[in-house]
Amino acid sequence: MSAPDLASGGAGMAHEEVGQTAAWRARPDPATAGAVAADSPSADASIDIDTALRREMLRLAVRNSGRSVPLLVGAIVFTAWLGWNSGAVAVALSTLAIGSSVCVWRLLLARRFSKSVPHGRREIDGVVRQLEGNAVLVGVMWVVATSLIYPLLVGTHATVYVVVVCGSVATSAFFLSLAGRGYRVLLLMQLGSLVAVSLLSTPARSVPLAVLA
Repeated sequence: MSAPDLASGGAGMAHEEVGQTAAWRARPDPATAGAVAADSPSADASIDIDTALRREMLRLAVRNSGRSVPLLVGAIVFTAWLGWNSGAVAVALSTLAIGSSVCVWRLLLARRFSKSVPHGRREIDGVVRQLEGNAVLVGVMWVVATSLIYPLLVGTHATVYVVVVCGSVATSAFFLSLAGRGYRVLLLMQLGSLVAVSLLSTPARSVPLAVLA
């Protein structure tokens, strides 16, 4: 083989190696592909949609919490009256005080956020924490009433009290289940205290009720 043929052959091989190297360098790096995808407009749009859905669910939760106040007021007044009528005056007043705080808190939340919820994630989380805190506070009220008023009730009053507790649980599902862990906390506190009293308190002992709850 002549020198020109060798030279042309070497040049062809060199061009081929350069082409392969360029192709290898042009391939995307798997380590950075995810970061590029995360910064893409489609990823930003997905985040925006998720945030918008969360804001809308939170707005509905806040609005429905405000609408639940009249029912809650009726339950609070009735429970306090049961305690007063049974001689547990201090517990009745405590129920009124805690319940009134819960109602005012819900109305303030509804007045501020029922039409528009903040866009920032930190502000959204703040509203969720307020709903969760409200759920804990009303749960404390029900624990106090169930532990200290319910054992004093007999006959129809005891039955109606259980119905009121179950109605409160059902009503709370319409708004607390839309935001955070508030509904689960309230459910645990309301039904947990009812089960505990039904099993441990002699005057209110009812194993069937504890099983159903």
